[in-house]
Amino acid sequence: MLPAASSEDDLSESGWSPADLGLVEEGSTRSEHPTSRRTEVSLGSVQGSITSRSTGSVGRRALSHSIRHHAAILQHKAVDKIDVDDPTEQKEASRVMPQPNLNQISDPLDEDEAVIGSDWNFFTPPTIPAEWSQQIIRNVPKLSRKWVILLTVFAFLLSISFAMIFGINKAGYKVADPSTVGLKETVGATIQSVGATISGISQTTLQLQTANIRLPEYIQTNLGDVGSGLIPFYVFIPETGGLTLQRLTRECLGLVEASNAGSQDLAGTSLTVQTLPGGGRYVNVDMNTDLGLDRAKNFQIASSGLVDIVYSPLFYPVVEKIFDSNRTGRMFTIFCHPVSRAIMVYQKNQAPGTTMEQYILSGQLENNYVTRVLVNKLQGQNLVKEDLDLALDTLRRKCVIGLSESLLESLERFRKSFGWPEYDTARVGCAESVIAADAQNTNQTIAVEGESLWNEILKQNDFDLQVFEYAKVLYNEQRQ
Repeated sequence: MLPAASSEDDLSESGWSPADLGLVEEGSTRSEHPTSRRTEVSLGSVQGSITSRSTGSVGRRALSHSIRHHAAILQHKAVDKIDVDDPTEQKEASRVMPQPNLNQISDPLDEDEAVIGSDWNFFTPPTIPAEWSQQIIRNVPKLSRKWVILLTVFAFLLSISFAMIFGINKAGYKVADPSTVGLKETVGATIQSVGATISGISQTTLQLQTANIRLPEYIQTNLGDVGSGLIPFYVFIPETGGLTLQRLTRECLGLVEASNAGSQDLAGTSLTVQTLPGGGRYVNVDMNTDLGLDRAKNFQIASSGLVDIVYSPLFYPVVEKIFDSNRTGRMFTIFCHPVSRAIMVYQKNQAPGTTMEQYILSGQLENNYVTRVLVNKLQGQNLVKEDLDLALDTLRRKCVIGLSESLLESLERFRKSFGWPEYDTARVGCAESVIAADAQNTNQTIAVEGESLWNEILKQNDFDLQVFEYAKVLYNEQRQ
């Protein structure tokens, strides 16, 4: 509301006297109290009283309200008595009752108390003084900045909440480029990302679930998802525990296998079951060569009813040629740390007197072998981030995971998953002897984590390390 008049001088400047406004009767006196003043207002039948404290602004506003209100009424009544068609009366009315200049009625209020009201619209509102407009302009930005800051903070917090709840996957699984980032930082960040879990499900799993990675068509259709499929297919990764598993299924469980065991028995024109001298049965095909796979495909081993389990290192060719949407395979394998696996491969294949350093310098050290098997890039093609994503998602969707560091538990998990026979007394004894014999063939400690030789091996197996770390996460998830 507009400021109130505070003195008779202010009123006289506006062209009105207290008597004209009816604030005091002609010849009346005004008494004041030390702490308040009371002014009787009389305009014919209109009477009112206002009490204000001399120490506050509320009374001054109320007085101003009364002055303006009754000024409007007085003017209205006076105009009603004038004959608008008589020029003499119009001139006299203009002389006796001039238009008040309400803008000059002011009140020494504090700046923060300046208020513009809308309750004076009995006639055309007065013009707002320039100094009032400046004060309003100064105050509005202060209020706006305050709300802008509050709204900005609220929006930021809201976006963080939505990102945590719904947007985790939008960030994507990123693999640093070893050519631009130090190996130690790259591997450390990857392991931390892969190992993080949210409510029992890894962050990587959540990201892969929403990344819509497209598997090759025959991988999608010819392999059952985890927990489904008809024929167990072990993707043979050298030096991870596959030979121990093969001996258990062959010698202790009596399963008929399709593997490379039939590589010396390819003369037959039909599929037959053969027996190994040391025990175990197999069909007369070779699953480790393209020619052998073509033979196995012609024999339709998946639908023959003779094969209990398939062993082969040729992941993609086996899935494409041997299985179909009606006779699906069930993928499983065992993983171990890539440095440990590289050392065991070196110990098995090294030339006499060749050190591990010489073996690496000669170019014989494998480059991300496991990742290459999982994405079918075995001929030295460069691996990219999309290859790693494909490898990880293939494991997530299709593979029953085993770990060499938890071999006994892994073997039992396989047995339960595929419905193999339980271990009776004879089978338990057989399994113990097989595991004890293979335990003696462990690698020597020739590389220590963090030292130069260890890091040199990791440079050639950075993707495989990430596959291994994620396999450990999946192993725990599949345990639930």
